[in-house]
Amino acid sequence: MADPDMEEDIFAIERLEWSLDPRYGRIASLSSGDNILLMGTESGHVIRFSVLDDRKIPIDTKSREPIHKVFLEPNGEHGLVSTEKGSNFYIPTSKKQRTCVSIKGLKNVIIESV
Repeated sequence: MADPDMEEDIFAIERLEWSLDPRYGRIASLSSGDNILLMGTESGHVIRFSVLDDRKIPIDTKSREPIHKVFLEPNGEHGLVSTEKGSNFYIPTSKKQRTCVSIKGLKNVIIESV
């Protein structure tokens, strides 16, 4: 049996020295996966933040509808954005991608969970 005093921590919690630019408004929803944070704001902005290289990528949803919820899969590569007015967007895997793809089949649907 392993000595519990010799086990390494699985997770480490550290404070990020970062704040959201006030022009984006207040964060309405946040999701994380594999050192990536995906944030949606009350003013309709979506920001992808990489914790490892401190890179912030604003993502254009082609609308400024208030964000209801954002979802990010565990690897941080695929994201969904749902707005308060029922527009839904997919965020492609490219880390340099700056636009969302509208999900036409989910128009006028507000996504609560994935």
